[in-house]
Amino acid sequence: MAAINHIDQARQCALELLKPTEKDKQRGLELHRDAIVVETYGFGPGGNDPARILAAIRAGASGGELQDIIEDVAMTSYVRRP
Repeated sequence: MAAINHIDQARQCALELLKPTEKDKQRGLELHRDAIVVETYGFGPGGNDPARILAAIRAGASGGELQDIIEDVAMTSYVRRP
C-alpha cells in the first residue's frame, strides 16, 4: 500500500499547487483518454520481427548489420504491420 499512498500524496500535492477547476480536471482526463501517452525513458511501443533477423543471420550479416536491423525492427516494425 505504500506505493499507492505515495501516488495519492503526489496527486494531492499537484492538486493543491495547480488548483484546477472541475472543468480543468475533466478536460485533462479527456486528453489522456483520447491520446497515447508515453514517457520517453520507459515503456514505448516496440516491434519484433524474428523472421527478418533470422534471414539476415542466415545471409551472413555482420555484427554491425545485425545491430542495425535489430534497432530498425525495434523502432519501426510496429508501424509497418497492420
